[in-house]
Amino acid sequence: MTCLNYLAINLWILGYLDQGVQKYQEAVDYAEQLSHPYSLTFAHGMAALFHAVRRDPHVALHHSELAFKLAKESGFPFFLALSMIVRGWARSQAGKGSMARKLVENGVEVMQVIGTELGQPFYLSLMAEVGGTDNKQGLELIRSALEKADESQELWFKSAIYWLWGKIGETINLSRDEISNQYWQSIEIASEQEAKSFILRGAVALVKFDAAGEQAQLARHALRETYQWFEENQDDEFLVEAGILIKSAT
Repeated sequence: MTCLNYLAINLWILGYLDQGVQKYQEAVDYAEQLSHPYSLTFAHGMAALFHAVRRDPHVALHHSELAFKLAKESGFPFFLALSMIVRGWARSQAGKGSMARKLVENGVEVMQVIGTELGQPFYLSLMAEVGGTDNKQGLELIRSALEKADESQELWFKSAIYWLWGKIGETINLSRDEISNQYWQSIEIASEQEAKSFILRGAVALVKFDAAGEQAQLARHALRETYQWFEENQDDEFLVEAGILIKSAT
């Protein structure tokens, strides 16, 4: 069950979208068959994380609420904290800003109290998105997330953190060069990792932001090449957007 959860995340990041979703569902189904409190909490907590990575707040909220209930009943502080963080992020996507921010902050605080280092870059990036899109606090959290990633060598989410840097930068009017550089950094890191989903995400953002820029021309090439590679889940939000951008440029 644990391996299926981690496999789901890896498959999705590498671009095997349908297979990733299938493995996550298999993990949840297996945990429900076991009917073992920790296994159930683990499966729903990791499913919440998985859908936050996919940026599907509706499904992430569903699993985070189940994980929160299970973790609270059985006394599992790590998954209590993880579910709070993802619940806060998911609620923020629905416009519930102040409550969402408090949930994420409380979750990160619990992680720090229990001494959890694993996942800190991811958690800090969600905190940056929830609480920092309207001010410079978000960029401070993004830099902290990148520092944590480099210190621990937990690099699986590093590309997405740079993508988020660019997104936050757009909201607080950073310079065009800085925003373009963050998106391009996201694409470069994802390319090194063969993380097709993150390549697509970064390329879409850069082409939309600065269609005429030099880096955007390179991003457009990466976008076209990566889009052609995908065979699964043609309804994915970023794939649909990528297809529209490619067609508009022809």
